[in-house]
Amino acid sequence: MIVKIQPPCGKISPTIAYNERKATGKEGVHEGEDLVEDILNNEKGHIVATRNVPDGSDLEEEIDRLRIKNMKQIRGRKLNNYIFHMSINPGEDDAPMTESELVSFVDELMERLGYSDVPYRIYKHTDIERAHYHVVASRIGQDGKKIPDSFENRNAMSISTELGKKYGFVIGRPENEKEAVFETLDTETHNLAPDEGTPQGGQINMQDEPEERKDTKFQPGGYKKLSYPPFDINSSVPVVKQYCNMHAETMQWAFTTIQQYKEIMRNRFNVEVEVTDHGITYAGLDAEGHRNTTPLDQATVGIDSLSEIERKCTSVNIKKHIRQKERLETVVLAASEEAKSWKDFSGRLKKKGINVILHKNVNDNIFGVTWLDRATRHAWKGSDTRIDSTWIKTLINEKGWHVEAKENARPVTGKGKSTTKRLTHSGAALKNRDNRESRIQDSINKIRSAYVNTPGNSTQDNQKDDIYEDETEKIMNPKII
Repeated sequence: MIVKIQPPCGKISPTIAYNERKATGKEGVHEGEDLVEDILNNEKGHIVATRNVPDGSDLEEEIDRLRIKNMKQIRGRKLNNYIFHMSINPGEDDAPMTESELVSFVDELMERLGYSDVPYRIYKHTDIERAHYHVVASRIGQDGKKIPDSFENRNAMSISTELGKKYGFVIGRPENEKEAVFETLDTETHNLAPDEGTPQGGQINMQDEPEERKDTKFQPGGYKKLSYPPFDINSSVPVVKQYCNMHAETMQWAFTTIQQYKEIMRNRFNVEVEVTDHGITYAGLDAEGHRNTTPLDQATVGIDSLSEIERKCTSVNIKKHIRQKERLETVVLAASEEAKSWKDFSGRLKKKGINVILHKNVNDNIFGVTWLDRATRHAWKGSDTRIDSTWIKTLINEKGWHVEAKENARPVTGKGKSTTKRLTHSGAALKNRDNRESRIQDSINKIRSAYVNTPGNSTQDNQKDDIYEDETEKIMNPKII
């Protein structure tokens, strides 16, 4: 059995709505006889037990009542992440447990973790082959104070191991699953999902890759390497499950910014990711890059993706991954020498599992580049390699290549909030652009007055002209990598 306490959540409605939808088989939450009938006739799951919720009330109302009590008690300071969410996955080798035994186990576990008096509900999900359970509760006690949660997962593991002797299960993965998780992958080739420009079956020749990496965190043999197909709205796999799978695979990449996470999801899975005040939203894209689903936030998907991504970005020291960087630079430099056009260049890179994304400002000037290497699962800022934006611009100018506006380019107007539609149709964006151009023109006039109109000999004037041009270039084409 695997017991895992999910990261605290700050939204009760989507968390409950997701579990209620699985339990009732319908959108929204129903009450009374309709709810009972929905649960009895539903094959995806049902509500197993509810604790500390008075008659005439529901779980969401009780949790919200404690949240308000917490706010009043602390006088303005509030607990943002007040939702407890735990998943329980019985193992195939465990002794069968009845629902009443499972409820007894959960009640004991919650009591020893300090949640015996808070409102909580146990859900059973059977929408996949393996039945599993979810527990949703308040992290605020009846006294309005936060339940202590230091080392909560470790404590839950210890308590569950002890209770396993009583209920007949073993905490952890079965031995056969452990062997599968740590299976060693083929070191000569990496099987990738078929993509435009890749050979049949997505096979990428890795003969050019340096010898096996010592960095076990990203070493292929160090964990089970996940591989899922791109987003498909017509797939039999539910949309929420697709997003969870894609997020899990993306978290096996080495990246250092949220923007890189967004680029991986878009280029690898055709999923658009947006950062909002409440976390991250996911939306599927069609073949032309247009949304074909309604955006779902991370609470609805059931993952605390923003917190995970932020921790990942701070934990990865990309500069230590020297061999992966050398592999990228070698492949890119070789493709640049053989390619006849930009389209040919990017096509050769795709065959090697590499995507190049150019970042342009409103004047269509390249100011940054991102490299995505699917073979080594690394995302690189150009500034972390020798093949940065300056190298790209020099390559395009020397070769005389033409880059289409929509080809390998992302227009950028602000941190994490750039889209072509907003750039074209947003009145606020146009106003900001006009203000920026006005400030630029004022700066240019000041530079001209300071460096050009000052009397002096011809040599000094030429030097001032050079300084003027350099300063103007810095203003018109800022480097924002």
